[in-house]
Amino acid sequence: MEFGGTKLSDSDTDLTGLSPVRALHLLTTDLLLAELVSGRPIATNEGHRLTLESNAARGVLSWYRAAPAKWAGNVMTPDCEAIITSIGANPDQVPAPAVSAYHERRVLRLAKIVAHRFAGLHAYGTADEPSTDFVFEPNSPITIFEGWNGSGKTSLMNSVIWCLTGKLLRPQRLPEAGDAEFDCEIDRGAMEEVSQHKISAVTPLPSVQHWTPAAAAKTVPADTWVELTFELEDGTRLPPIRRTQSRKTNGKLEEVGPNAADLGLDPIAFTLGTTMPGLLPYLQIGNPSELGLAVAKLTGLSDLVALAKHATRARAKIAGDITKERKGELERIEADYRQHRNDLEQRVAEFPEMAPASAHPAITDDPTVFAELSQHFENLKANGLAHARDVLGDTFDASDATQRQSLEQCIAPALEQVRRLSQLPSMERLAALKLEVDARQEVNSLIDRLFEEAGTLEELSANPVLERRTQLYARVTDWMREHGKAHDDHCAICHHSLAEVVDPETGGLVAEHLRQVAQDSEILSKTVSQWAEAWTGKLARDLPDALRRDLQKDLPASPSAILRAALLDDLFSTEGFTGVLSSLRSKMGTLTDHAMGTLPAFAEPTQRVLPSRVGAHAAKLSSTLNRLIRALAFVDWMADYRDELVAALEEVRGKTAGPGGPVGQATGLRAELTRLDAIVKGVAPINAAVDLSKRMTTSQIAHKRKLKAIEDCGTAVEALDEIIPIGGLATAQVEGLQARLHHRAEYWRNAIYQNATTLAPKPHRTGMTPQGAIAIQVGRDGVHAPAQHVSNASALRASLVGFYLAFREHVLRTDGGLSLLILDDPQDLLDYDNRARLARALNKLAEGGAQILATTYDRSFGRILVAEARGSNRVEHRAVHPVHTSRGTLETSLAIEDLDRKRNEFVANADSAPHAQDYANQARIFLEARLGDLFDDPAYPAFSAPTDAPTLMPLVGRLRSLVTARSNELFRSPVLSRFCEDPALADGAAPRRVLNQAHHRDADALSYIDVQNVDADLKRLRSAVERVHEEFRRYRWREPLQETLPDNVVPLTVVTAPAFNVPIVQDIAAFSRHVPSGGNQDDGLEMLSSQWFDDKSLFYIRKDTMGFTIPAGYIAIVEATPSAPADHELVIGRRGTQAFARRLLRPRNGEGYSLAAEATDPRSGRPTLAFENHELDLHRVVGALFVHVPPPDGREEAAFLEGHPALGRVEVAYRVREESAVPLVMPGQIILGGAIMTLDQLDAMEGEMVAVTLEDGDSILKRIGAPLSRSMPYLRQFETIGGLGASVALATERVEGAPDLPVMLNARLVLGVVCAS
Repeated sequence: MEFGGTKLSDSDTDLTGLSPVRALHLLTTDLLLAELVSGRPIATNEGHRLTLESNAARGVLSWYRAAPAKWAGNVMTPDCEAIITSIGANPDQVPAPAVSAYHERRVLRLAKIVAHRFAGLHAYGTADEPSTDFVFEPNSPITIFEGWNGSGKTSLMNSVIWCLTGKLLRPQRLPEAGDAEFDCEIDRGAMEEVSQHKISAVTPLPSVQHWTPAAAAKTVPADTWVELTFELEDGTRLPPIRRTQSRKTNGKLEEVGPNAADLGLDPIAFTLGTTMPGLLPYLQIGNPSELGLAVAKLTGLSDLVALAKHATRARAKIAGDITKERKGELERIEADYRQHRNDLEQRVAEFPEMAPASAHPAITDDPTVFAELSQHFENLKANGLAHARDVLGDTFDASDATQRQSLEQCIAPALEQVRRLSQLPSMERLAALKLEVDARQEVNSLIDRLFEEAGTLEELSANPVLERRTQLYARVTDWMREHGKAHDDHCAICHHSLAEVVDPETGGLVAEHLRQVAQDSEILSKTVSQWAEAWTGKLARDLPDALRRDLQKDLPASPSAILRAALLDDLFSTEGFTGVLSSLRSKMGTLTDHAMGTLPAFAEPTQRVLPSRVGAHAAKLSSTLNRLIRALAFVDWMADYRDELVAALEEVRGKTAGPGGPVGQATGLRAELTRLDAIVKGVAPINAAVDLSKRMTTSQIAHKRKLKAIEDCGTAVEALDEIIPIGGLATAQVEGLQARLHHRAEYWRNAIYQNATTLAPKPHRTGMTPQGAIAIQVGRDGVHAPAQHVSNASALRASLVGFYLAFREHVLRTDGGLSLLILDDPQDLLDYDNRARLARALNKLAEGGAQILATTYDRSFGRILVAEARGSNRVEHRAVHPVHTSRGTLETSLAIEDLDRKRNEFVANADSAPHAQDYANQARIFLEARLGDLFDDPAYPAFSAPTDAPTLMPLVGRLRSLVTARSNELFRSPVLSRFCEDPALADGAAPRRVLNQAHHRDADALSYIDVQNVDADLKRLRSAVERVHEEFRRYRWREPLQETLPDNVVPLTVVTAPAFNVPIVQDIAAFSRHVPSGGNQDDGLEMLSSQWFDDKSLFYIRKDTMGFTIPAGYIAIVEATPSAPADHELVIGRRGTQAFARRLLRPRNGEGYSLAAEATDPRSGRPTLAFENHELDLHRVVGALFVHVPPPDGREEAAFLEGHPALGRVEVAYRVREESAVPLVMPGQIILGGAIMTLDQLDAMEGEMVAVTLEDGDSILKRIGAPLSRSMPYLRQFETIGGLGASVALATERVEGAPDLPVMLNARLVLGVVCAS
């Protein structure tokens, strides 16, 4: 049987010996593709088996399996090329999925959860000391976890989901992988920079109070695992499964998880009750055209539909554009071949002796024919170049293609190099050996001077005493010369006469010694070594370039040796002579030796030797002198015999034959090269034929490949024809499943959701479109319409949930799996009545064998669910107690209703010690967990010394100390005081003893009577601690901060504002423009009306007490009714006739408050005033009018005003987004705009706030400043309003020739600002 071209088998007989056949809807997409790629069959709902027959189809599907990101994207040409290539690849042989040893249907129940260092369940602790493992064992078919937002409910669910699937539920998006990483920033204080570290999604954030990674560490260590234990329906526990996440030594995450086969289940078992329900809130079902795709995605088959769609488009592109393009390329190849063949035939016609024995081949001929043609021309070429052997010798083999190519490539560069012999390094060195007459004389003089100084030093060195004293007198003379001292036979220091002063060592007169060294003091002051070093440097610095370069190394034996090096060494290292032409070197050596023999001999010069004593200390100078003298000899030889040298060079190089002359007239090296050049040029026609034959061969190969490429397109199309039906098969699977599950899906949908009225549309028909989407028709009484036009999102969601629950039932009934069903806040999107229906539906699921773990933040839904399932004893209601400073591991305890149930069981089972012990233990846990929540502030921990888990009585003791100290508003609450004073918690009290014993190892010793005697106390403590917890929650929500006002407060008289209703525009430009008359604004435009002032009053601010926010002279808008403003708010405080305009400051302990004055000038500030609670009537400031009024009578900081005309001039409003006007105008506040201003009003309104729009489109909030110049009054300064902006200079009108400044287009007066939401 065929399904679109994909083979379907109706029986098992033809597939014996294969792996067990798996149902299509029970496989993940990857496993399904792996089965088909490996050639294994897949079962369909209709009882058929699906398999891919051709290797090409399996190869293409293997490519799709490796590139899932391509499925939903556009079909790109590279993708099609990859698909075509994949038909020739060997299909992957993926091992069959692990098959359980358990072949019977089995349904497993979750028995235990153990989590280690899991985000949301744990504080990180330290690297070596994690928090205590979280352990929970569900005991009822339904476990409902209740907690406020952020308490860790979803993290608890995620621990199970992650262990099974590696995924995590995420807010506002689909489930994500748990091995995703993100950057964690750690603020290390003012002295260190903030550090960034990679951390995984399941790793708790480190705490600076306990441990953080080193600043240089790139990652936060990963040490997370979750272990789940499941049990069979008969209670037999299976070995636990575990998922672990850690880091390798290189810091990379490593995650190892379990396999469904380990529990004897199909792959879908791990996702069916975990990530599948997690998808439900985030599937885009608001548009019902996506509902079918959502259902397909839920079953894991929508990816196959996307794959099939991509394959369909790829098939069309390959069969169309790509095949057409390749056929076009084939035609171009054939055209090129015909051109090459015609060119070759024309060349052979010109040179018939080149003609091959057979006709030129057609493009479809066998490749050997083309090889024979190419070889024919290569042989002709080899024969033509064989004459080069006469020049190059026996080393040249014309049959060697490499040598032939080298000859052709080298001959032209070699001829060019011979023409440019003068550019060889040795030739350039030889040419540089010349000096002008004057330069030669200067060198001779320099040498003579050197030897004169050497002779002087030699004489001195014969008498060491005289040498030493002479050096001394030379230094004295140098010093005198440097300091301008005259040689006048007097001492330069003491000025005494030296006329008869005798040197004690030499016996000569001192004055005579000074006169003798006066001229040569620079020489005589040095030692021989210093003198030699100075002369060595002088020669290297002062000699002409022609000689200086030869001072560093020895010259060869003669100038002719340099010429020989140029012709034999330099020349044959150039590009043209490194190939086959290198064999000419021996001939070149013979020519050179003959030419050199004709040159005059070079006579070695007589070396001048430094005096013996000087030379002993000047070896380097002696060597330099020898090289200099030889270089001069080379220069002289070159000057004498340059013509002879040139003649010898020309003899070796040879002369050309001249234009049109015979080759035989050439001589020397040129003669050899000219002969070779003629041989190479002689085979030029053959070269053309060789090139054309190669082009024909290339075209023939390309033609063959292109034919194969076109054939591959056809094969790829056939392979895609096999693959495309998989998408239709997936769609049929969804349709088939939905048809079989229709009644159960409707049952669950109606169990969850009920329409609000009898006229609301009900589902009528659900069908599958060809595109794989489900089309829902709804209606009533024979009238139906598409659901997207008449149904709401909740109804559509209910339809999807109904299908999911029916699908889950089907899978568990037919193949087994996990009874587990995880629901995170399932009540969302449902009203109260439908939430009750959902609770009843969950109870029915549990009745049918489901094990439900659900979370909720909605206490009413939790109680509804408990009430529904309580009669059948199927529910456990637990409160979630989050991780905080004093609690390193999330805890759960019984909800108060479940604790009452425990008490009822205790009362109903008289004399049952186990029931009594269980009730006492749960009561203790209930008290501990709720008290532990109170200590989430690092300032008030549950313990002063480190401990893992503070127990009940230490918690009570810590609470008592904080209540006694009245540490904050919470601990001053009388609710907490009454709890701490309860006699049941006093030392030695019987209830306290029972609670302590319930926690200890001797809990079994508690009798029924022990607990019965304190039953009333436990019941009272249960209610008292619940009230304490409620008080804590109100404190966390800041509800206790709202003070209770006295009953005798009298509100102010409200201001009377003229009626207005103005638009709140979106930008300053719109604010500053003219507003259309008649108020014809868009319906969606936000409006501000005079009704906002119905409960407001006005106060004139007389003193500088509100700083820059409301400067003195402006008007504050306040709430007419006194209230309890929050900390740091601006207020008007009234007491009798007194009125204070200040900022409110509340202490942390809540006792009293202060009013602080904020002066614009700190030097004139007023003292802060302190008041008791309710001593003043406080009115919150909610706006200001930036208008000037005459000061009312009085001296108070603020004066009440009945109204102001400015409120009648409001024409438009703007909600501020920028910060340049802070603190006068804050982002989010609304400024009130008056009339558009004219230019002649600017001078009169100097200092007022305006909104200005410029010609370039920019808009700004500024204060009108003064004109910049009397001669140019149209240039004006506009000052900044707040501390975050800058002043600007503007042109108020466009004037020709004016400075290039922004030009004002229009401006509107700002009347005030209000804090309207």
